[in-house]
Amino acid sequence: EAKQILIRSPIPLFILPGNNDWNDCPNPKLARKYWDRYFGDFDDVFPQFPAKVKRQKDYPSNFAFVLDDTLFVGVTVVGG
Repeated sequence: EAKQILIRSPIPLFILPGNNDWNDCPNPKLARKYWDRYFGDFDDVFPQFPAKVKRQKDYPSNFAFVLDDTLFVGVTVVGG
């Protein structure tokens, strides 16, 4: 449901998990799997995005891209 709301954004957006978005769940591995499934490639819903997004293979919530000579990096650091 959250993804359906966010994909209506008129501008492209990226989502990073918060400190304990999956870590505090009863089943953290399953919660992370759901996060990756529903939000891991969120930028794909914005085909007009002008930059090539690179994602870390094992952690797709980590990403980087260059736009207008500026490097943007999204890194997830999950607390314990």
